[in-house]
Amino acid sequence: MKCSIYLKLILLFLILPISTSTVYGNPSDTESLKTSFEELKNDLEGISKKTLDLLRQRET
Repeated sequence: MKCSIYLKLILLFLILPISTSTVYGNPSDTESLKTSFEELKNDLEGISKKTLDLLRQRET
C-alpha cells in the first residue's frame, strides 16, 4: 500500500512541471497540447508499469 502512495506522489511531481510548462508555453496550439498530453500519459503509464514490475521483483 505504501508503494502506491509513493508512486502517486512521484507521478504528481512528474506531471505538474511538464503540464504547466506545456500550457504556458503555447496556449493557442491546442492540437499540439493534446498530442503532448497523450504522449505524457503513455510515458507515465509505461513508467508506472515498469516501476510496479521492479517493486514486485524486489519483494520476491
